[in-house]
Amino acid sequence: MTRLVAGAQAPDFVLPVFPSGTFRLSKDASAQKIWLVLLRFAGCPFCNLHVHRMITRFADLKAAGVMPLAVFAAPLEDVAEHAGKQTPPFPLLADKDLAVHRLYGANSSVLGALDPRNFSAMLEARSLPALGGPTRGAVTLMPADFLLDGGKVVEASYGNRASQHLSFEHVLAWASGSATRNDLKGRTSA
Repeated sequence: MTRLVAGAQAPDFVLPVFPSGTFRLSKDASAQKIWLVLLRFAGCPFCNLHVHRMITRFADLKAAGVMPLAVFAAPLEDVAEHAGKQTPPFPLLADKDLAVHRLYGANSSVLGALDPRNFSAMLEARSLPALGGPTRGAVTLMPADFLLDGGKVVEASYGNRASQHLSFEHVLAWASGSATRNDLKGRTSA
């Protein structure tokens, strides 16, 4: 798969959005700063934990002018059954055929799914009620994060383990313009 790099045009897509309707990147979000997060299957505890964290930090993201988009590799029914119960104030998108995941170059890794560094995120997810569920989907699919501005990729970060995402501090520093070029080299969180 071809990975995206900084400066590339963000590939456009149309996906079902929770709870209903469709979302087109070029129409609904092209003029904004976007944190596009590609997630694994809808019952993934790491992914649901990340959505929980995004909800918790949404006010900070909004104040910084960042619109988060969470794209699950799952049908809309599965997204509704799991992440949708958290009622996020941002779009949850369903990529059941993995078309957007492929378009953006998301990769798979058995070692990344089994990486022991996922353990702390697993414990945190288990401590929160109703995060995660049955494994229906690509267990070895790794997450990826993209910072988009005006339809262009500012940063592409591909996870090497199932619980790896850009940190909120990194995203907020980018949004505020206080991040240097070296800062935009993938600071990640659990």
